[in-house]
Amino acid sequence: MDWGVVVWIALGVVGSGLVAGGGVAYRRSTKTGIRALSAALIAMGLAMWAVIGFTVPASTSSNGGESPAPVVATDVISSGTYEPFTQERVAALLNTDDINMIAGGGHTLAVEFRDGKEMAINVDASQVSELGIESWFTAGFQSSDPIRGITFSVMDFNSSQSAQKHFDNVIGETPGLIFMKPPIGDTSANVVFNGQGLGSIMMYRTGDLFVSLHTAQVFGIEPIMPVEGLGTLAQLVLTRMQQES
Repeated sequence: MDWGVVVWIALGVVGSGLVAGGGVAYRRSTKTGIRALSAALIAMGLAMWAVIGFTVPASTSSNGGESPAPVVATDVISSGTYEPFTQERVAALLNTDDINMIAGGGHTLAVEFRDGKEMAINVDASQVSELGIESWFTAGFQSSDPIRGITFSVMDFNSSQSAQKHFDNVIGETPGLIFMKPPIGDTSANVVFNGQGLGSIMMYRTGDLFVSLHTAQVFGIEPIMPVEGLGTLAQLVLTRMQQES
């Protein structure tokens, strides 16, 4: 069995357990500490589901459009030498005020950062090296009542070609993703799930960076914002990146 399938199965089982167990504890307890811990467990489970929804091929899209064929990168210029993205730089690109502004406000959001490259190395270091990942950080924004949130991720590759190759691979393996016209950045795509705890996915490449945003929530709850809101956040992040350079 492919190692990726093993990871998907493990994430699905553990994620479901965290959401189910956290949900029961949250509903049955009135103690602030226990409810906060339960919400954290559910948030972790939702993050795992978001990873599965991003990496497992999807068969349909509620956008109703046709899925594009994989793109072959042409005339992509390698970027200049610079320091890889850090967690601090990622944190400066998107914050809770930005999300509340697009989501309509009123959400108390907890933020958790993760080093995606370190986690990927623990699974398969050779894959990280072959992909050319220099850094990869994610920020998980989660609300506790109702439980829903957004995962924001920035992958910094060693060249624009490597970033485009990753983008093409995701497009080729996920039929539900649809190209955006005009694009955000150099090229972008999105998909709407709104089922099984997953909301929408928005992703784009700009230079040697691959940026993605995903919404996730418990069953029966609407996402914190529609895919159009993710597009607004994606454009905001791109503008801040351009202001840095």
